[in-house]
This record gives sequence, C-alpha cells and structure tokens, in this order.
Amino acid sequence: MTLPNAIFDSGIPSSNIDLLQRVVGSDIRSLIRYSWLPPEEAVIEWNIVPQELLFSFAAGPILIGLDDGAVIGVASDPSIISVIMWLECDREGRERIPRLADDRELYPISATNEQWASPAIHELLGKKIESIRIFQRHPELEKWKAYPCEVGLQIECVGGGKLLLSHGLHDDSDDFSVITPGQVSPLLVSRLSELQVIQ
Repeated sequence: MTLPNAIFDSGIPSSNIDLLQRVVGSDIRSLIRYSWLPPEEAVIEWNIVPQELLFSFAAGPILIGLDDGAVIGVASDPSIISVIMWLECDREGRERIPRLADDRELYPISATNEQWASPAIHELLGKKIESIRIFQRHPELEKWKAYPCEVGLQIECVGGGKLLLSHGLHDDSDDFSVITPGQVSPLLVSRLSELQVIQ
C-alpha cells in the first residue's frame, strides 16, 4: 500500500522527535546508501580511497531498515545547512511516493558489500539502537542564524558502534556523509553542540 507524500514529509531531526523515539530500541536490519553514480564511476569521480569508503562518502541519501519493518530515510539539505529525515516505509508497509528504490538514477550500495562499505559500517547491522543524538553547528556567519544548522544525527548502538549521519562534518562541506564520530574533521569538533538526546 502507498500513501501520498504528505504523510511522509521530510524535515530536520528536531521536528521528528516522535519518529526518533520510535526508532530507539529497534534493531538495524539494513543500511542502503544510494549513490548518484555507479560505484565503479563514483570512486574515480569523487576520488574515494580506499574504495570501501564509498558507502560513507558517496553523494546520495541513505535508507535505514529496522526490525519492525519501518524504513527511515536520511540526507542533507544545503539550503538549510541541516540533515533531513523522513519515513520511507512505516511498520504497516505503507510507503512514501516515490520510493527511492524505484529511482533509476540512483545506485543502491548495501552495508553488506565489503567492496564498497567499511567494516565499521557493516558491523552495525543487527545491532539495537540505544540512543540518538542531534548535533547543531554554531552559526559562524550572521546569515546562518536563520537556519536550523542541525548537521549531525548520531545513532548509538547497544554494546558499541555509532553511525553519524552528517552534513559536511567530515570536510566542512555541503556534502552528506555517513561516518563514524572519529571521522569528523578536528576543525569542526569545537563548533558543534549537542541539541538533544533521544533515549
């Protein structure tokens, strides 16, 4: 069954607290990154070395599948300097229109693919989500004060393992990245504050 887009509208993390609260306690069933280019082309075009980092640094959104059947989408929106998220599929199997999986201009990369995804990403599969943190970047420019600047959504798992869905935190860019906290640019660490913790 499908429902109109309005049911699954995207928004910044702080506007989706109810959804995030439902995510906590779920097991991560799948992680699928959607690349704007085929993997073989992407690693060359974007100079990604080693190639197992493609999952982290490809241009394109990610879908996080949970054990209850829900699927969460995350990307970033440079116009508001923020990560954005949406419900791609709910627990009852109702889906967002159009589905990312149906977009022929995107190329799916699974976290199970050892060629394109690092062990740090693959090892999160099957883990239970313990908490989620929202990080906000300090408005360094006057015009930034008009934007939410919610640049990080960090998923923390029981027993260890963290996934940071980031708006440019790896290189101070407008690019969406799927990284671990250790991959945040050292220049940006002091420019971030914890906006909210969902447990």
